[in-house]
Amino acid sequence: MRNCIFCLQYLVKLHFLYFQVKYSQLIILLSFFFSFIVSYAQHPKMQQYTIEDGISGTEVFDVIQDDRGYIWLATNNGICKFNGKKFESYYKRDGLPDNSIIEFYKDSRGRIWILPYNNKLAYLKNDSIYSYKFNNKLKVYEYSSVYSIASFLVKKDDLYIGWIRNGIIKINKAGNIDTINAYSESSSCVYLFPEK
Repeated sequence: MRNCIFCLQYLVKLHFLYFQVKYSQLIILLSFFFSFIVSYAQHPKMQQYTIEDGISGTEVFDVIQDDRGYIWLATNNGICKFNGKKFESYYKRDGLPDNSIIEFYKDSRGRIWILPYNNKLAYLKNDSIYSYKFNNKLKVYEYSSVYSIASFLVKKDDLYIGWIRNGIIKINKAGNIDTINAYSESSSCVYLFPEK
């Protein structure tokens, strides 16, 4: 009889533990479920902007944020600065080397380099556009008359440019050009990565 009572007590404890485990699993499952509902409700607001809103072109190739928080758009018809409410556009007549801008690059000095379709470099500093003073030396490295810069890096005052089918060149602040890596048939594009 004593063994039977002991077995009955043991079964009651097991039954209690079984439901306790099930209860904790249910709590975990419900918590998991409700976390999805809460996270689902927190989607960021999406806003679409068009030419009617002030964007200068119909295609945007690159987007970058400057050190002051403004968003810059590289388009097929100039560049745009967005302050969160309105767009301000810049074109060739404002100093851009070309109206079709493919890419931006921000250097450590806060300048935003403008890489246009025609391979003539410029940079932005305090909302002013400055043409790169050694653009005439870059012409010999172009693969064709179309965009042929594969990568771009500014380190100190030296520019490193990876050209499609022309390897990597380095231009120092005096305008002297060194070939870092000549083009080879095995690789038509060269990419540069900043040091960490």
